[in-house]
Order: sequence, then C-alpha cells, then structure tokens
Amino acid sequence: MWGRVDDRAAPRAWHDDPHAAAAGSLPRRPHSRRDGHGGLQSGVPAAKEQDAVFVAIESLGEHWTVKADMITAPQHAVADSVYDAVRAAVIQLLRAGEIRSDSSAGPVYFVLHDVAEEGRACELAAALHAALYGNLAPLARAMPTAS
Repeated sequence: MWGRVDDRAAPRAWHDDPHAAAAGSLPRRPHSRRDGHGGLQSGVPAAKEQDAVFVAIESLGEHWTVKADMITAPQHAVADSVYDAVRAAVIQLLRAGEIRSDSSAGPVYFVLHDVAEEGRACELAAALHAALYGNLAPLARAMPTAS
C-alpha cells in the first residue's frame, strides 16, 4: 500500500501488491483521495484490509517525509536481518545529511524526515517498501555514495 500526500496538491494514494514491493517497483496506479487527515489516513484502512505494509510520502513545505507503518500488516513477519539493514540505511542517510536526526528506523513505524526532493522520497519509499518484503537490493542501491 502506497500513499503520497502533498500539501500543494490533492493527496494521491497508490496501491501495490507485496510482489511489486519485493521487486522494488514504484507505485503504478494513482487514485486521488481526500480526507480530513491530510490524505495519509485514507490509505490505512485499505492497507489493513489487504494485510499490507502502508508506505507513504508526504510533502511538508519544501521537504518530504517518507513513512512506513507495519501496524497495518500484523501477520507480516520481517527478519531481524532486514531490520538491521534498515537501521544501517537510516544511519547512513543521517550521516550523509539526507534526513533529520529525529527519523525513526522501526520496528513497527518508520519515518524519514526532511528528504530534499520528491523523486528521492519516492526512491527511498520504494526501497524501504521492498526491504520490508525481503528485497534489500533497492535499499542498497538507494544509499548515498561516499564523496
């Protein structure tokens, strides 16, 4: 389950299946949604129905936030090695200055604050989504390179 919220435009939500997430694909089928909670809450019930991890990006002024919530998928198991890889990726993003220090690496709720560009937020969201379904390759590719 994907969602996109932009305070400059109508909220958008995408629905993907776990197989697409495991492949690291980006959202494919946009559906406009409006609700009283900035758009994010509109996708959560659908994610719960599908027992899917909910992933969204949200525009906050000039920066973006990536969010992933596993509470919507209580039957979904994630290996300890995946949590370790996600934590390491968050640390790497922090050290590179790509996200704020109050970002969170789970284990149930993940948030990456202050991503500079929408495209980068989408890339990180897709990588996180794929990782939570066992495919760590997109997460590795999304990491900043040393300069």
